[in-house]
Amino acid sequence: MDGEGRSSGLVKSAAVKLSEMGERTKELGTAMKDPHQQRRIILVIVCVALLLDNMLYMVIVPIIPDYLAELESEQSEHVHVVMHRNSSFNSTSQDKVNKNNLDIQIGVLFASKAILQLLVSPLTGTFIDRVGYDIPLLIGLSVMFVSTCIFAIGENYATLFAARSLQGLGSAFADTSGIAMIADKYTEESERSTALGIALAFISFGSLVAPPFGGILYEFVGKKVPFIVLACICLADGFLLLTVIKPFSNRTRENRPVGTPIYKLMVDPYIAVVAGALTVCNIPLAFLEPTISNWMETTMHSTQWQMGLTWLPAFFPHVLVASQIVHNVGFVQLNLGMGLVNVLYAPALLFLRNVCQMKPSHSERDNLLEEAPQGLAQRSASEESSGPEYT
Repeated sequence: MDGEGRSSGLVKSAAVKLSEMGERTKELGTAMKDPHQQRRIILVIVCVALLLDNMLYMVIVPIIPDYLAELESEQSEHVHVVMHRNSSFNSTSQDKVNKNNLDIQIGVLFASKAILQLLVSPLTGTFIDRVGYDIPLLIGLSVMFVSTCIFAIGENYATLFAARSLQGLGSAFADTSGIAMIADKYTEESERSTALGIALAFISFGSLVAPPFGGILYEFVGKKVPFIVLACICLADGFLLLTVIKPFSNRTRENRPVGTPIYKLMVDPYIAVVAGALTVCNIPLAFLEPTISNWMETTMHSTQWQMGLTWLPAFFPHVLVASQIVHNVGFVQLNLGMGLVNVLYAPALLFLRNVCQMKPSHSERDNLLEEAPQGLAQRSASEESSGPEYT
């Protein structure tokens, strides 16, 4: 009797918990259908997508140069062994050629994402006008998930190049459709400005946290772990998007305004000025991404997590203070001030040319520790031999 009573009690408690879960699921479904709640969920989805895109964009900065250098060293060691068996050769010139080849490979790998995104982005705008915002965003997240997985398992340059190029394709879909979706869902000007500001803050936050995140995990855990974490977050964001996406059977053709042709947008003076400013701002970043890691390793012998931390000052304070400065001072005045600061600061970078010639200072204690212990007879003999000779 006691056993039957316990089993019946367990069945009743399980039934109660299942009914509670069903009610919570219904409440969640009702909340998901609420337009106000749906806008918040869409904002979260887009912010996470932009965060992932920029984290994947910057996470490879401290990882890929060192990883490609390891692959190059393994290949060069194999070549050295084979050539030593066959003939003699100049190893110094060979190492210099390998170093230059590695720099070219890193630069091309970093540029492949931007090149493909630049080619595909104009086409994604037309595709979004035809099918809406949610399907292109889902395509972008799917492509980013595949590219992140390829980064995790890639063990040669061709695979990493394919992963980087796929990331550019996913970014073209995810970034364009995500920003357009926010602008479409938030119709009021004040709410739209706030939502777009939050989304852009996640872009900067992704660029901020990705290099330290990738450098620390790469040094202490390995290459695969940073990309596996990003792939899991991307997969969760895709599932969250599926909860708010419209089914194909219920999709109605919305009355959308006819898109402006791209050639008319290119000749618009305001768009040209903004595009030119964004291009100029990204040129220093494009120079630093493939070069700063190798430079810090050769001149400072820095570790991967230190290379990642160098990117913190480039992104951290501006997200917090930029909007307030624009509100108080003005957009034009802020850009003129930044340009003046850059012009005045640029000559100071010339001092970095002498960093590789600097030697660390040694105290008297360090010098004494570096000397080998000598006996009295040995010391006196060395002093007599090194003393001045008189004729």
